[in-house]
Amino acid sequence: MDAIICIQSGFLIEAKIDEKTGLGDEKGFEVKGVRYKIRAHPMKIDDPKIWILIGFLGQFCFSCRFLVQWIASEKQKKSVIPIAFWYFSIAGALVLFTYALYRRDPVFITGQLFGVLIYLRNLHLIHKHKKSEITPA
Repeated sequence: MDAIICIQSGFLIEAKIDEKTGLGDEKGFEVKGVRYKIRAHPMKIDDPKIWILIGFLGQFCFSCRFLVQWIASEKQKKSVIPIAFWYFSIAGALVLFTYALYRRDPVFITGQLFGVLIYLRNLHLIHKHKKSEITPA
């Protein structure tokens, strides 16, 4: 029976119980009297399945900003944009930007890159305004 032990340094490590005493040329180890063989499988970063998951993760982060804004607006009974909106925007846009680079899509890359710049500028303005409220002129 195979069991996944960990993912480390770009390799998927599997352990296989070996009831025989010989391990062949593969390295192994023993835990509480059970013998394990190790096989390493390189994880391929160009696997489309991984990139689809990355794309969905970015879209999820980006979509969460709308949920955060909606909840904050409902609580205050008026339209508001909480600071978390901008952080979700940046996180989602950066992940989607990375995905767009993988896809080599210039339209997608440009859209996400400019979005990140705008989100960062908004955060800068928010923090600058809060700082000026705290320290008197």
